Amino acid sequence: MSKIKFYFTEERFDKFVKYILLLILGGFALATVTMTLSHHKDIFNWFEDEPFWSFFDGIVTIFTFAGVLYNIWQRRTEKDEIKIYIVKENQKIPMPISTIRKHITRAEIGGVLRSLYMGQTYTIDYLNSKKYSKNILDIQQGKSNELLINLTDGDTFEYKEIK
Repeated sequence: MSKIKFYFTEERFDKFVKYILLLILGGFALATVTMTLSHHKDIFNWFEDEPFWSFFDGIVTIFTFAGVLYNIWQRRTEKDEIKIYIVKENQKIPMPISTIRKHITRAEIGGVLRSLYMGQTYTIDYLNSKKYSKNILDIQQGKSNELLINLTDGDTFEYKEIK
């Protein structure tokens, strides 16, 4: 049975949504500029009785709308589930626990690892590396959906199964 290929991968869908939002914002900006230019005599007549849409109202509206869209865009993935994997000897081992994107911090991951470790203390050199910090940052920014923790020969970490 052949697999059906969808045009919208996650990356393409994100770009498509950005494009649509930019088109909508551009339409509002164009409408604002058009309205402002057609009422250029009214720009500084703040207290007139006749209705008008001043230049400053238009600018404030554009920036407010852009801020709302930016906030929606940034928060769209904060509740995505992030899988945690231990990479040992080129083998990717899934951890029995996951978390959501907005909770991914160094402290949160440290707590998860402590709850999974069978002994008192563990040592994982990777947790002090720039690559680990970059992995955390990529997850927080929505560029990655999995946390890979690389173990080396000198690391001590054996996790317990959660039932």
